[in-house]
Amino acid sequence: MRVGAVLAGAGIAAGWLLVVSLFATSAAGYIWLTLGAAAVAWASAVVLLRHGDRGVAAGMGLSTAIAVAVAMGLVVHEWVTSGWPLW
Repeated sequence: MRVGAVLAGAGIAAGWLLVVSLFATSAAGYIWLTLGAAAVAWASAVVLLRHGDRGVAAGMGLSTAIAVAVAMGLVVHEWVTSGWPLW
């Protein structure tokens, strides 16, 4: 596995998640959009894992996992400060 491929996959996924998250107008919107974009990115990573470059798939998976962790951190923060944010 080449480091360049992993970094390329991480950059692609980070860019995708950034573009999608810019459409959010609230914390709940950000969380839902991030989870949806993460599902699409993970599905793309699975396809790449099966039929393409495993390094790119690994980078996409890592970058997406970090974004989901940030979104879940926001869920916990909102839950503690103002109540359950997702509905």
